[in-house]
Amino acid sequence: MATEPIPMIESKVSRIADEIAALRVKALGASTIDPKTGAVKVASDSPELKRVSDLQSRSSRLAAIKAEIAGIFQAVGIESRQEIEERRRNAEGDLAGAPLEAFKHFKMLHELPKGNGGHPDLLPSDLVKAEAYQKVEREQRARMDRATADLEKINPVMARLHALISEANSL
Repeated sequence: MATEPIPMIESKVSRIADEIAALRVKALGASTIDPKTGAVKVASDSPELKRVSDLQSRSSRLAAIKAEIAGIFQAVGIESRQEIEERRRNAEGDLAGAPLEAFKHFKMLHELPKGNGGHPDLLPSDLVKAEAYQKVEREQRARMDRATADLEKINPVMARLHALISEANSL
């Protein structure tokens, strides 16, 4: 199971804040005090300050990524990446399962005796025209159409989430 992105990003931002604080303390150790003004001076070419600047940029980008992910979750009406992955699995399951369900009903209608609603006397080409089977097929086609529509919405969201999470992991 994949780690949820928002807590992962929050953890990274917290670690970065801790590192920034430590670097600032280290930079103060190498600072000087102007005897006339009493101002604390840190060399502008200090490696600690350069690192702080880099870390602040990373932290800002991580905050932007977190906000975008939260916005995506809200727009889609989910609370986690696991939820959208489950929706995708369900839609893919519907796409794969609908034809099997239709065939199962087809076979059942052919094998049931006439007294029980079956059509054992029909050829397959005739059975597919029977209203009992047509009803099942319409239901399964609607199921597949809903799943296809869901996937058309889910796949771009998943791709964007993946890109954002990959970028957050690289920071």
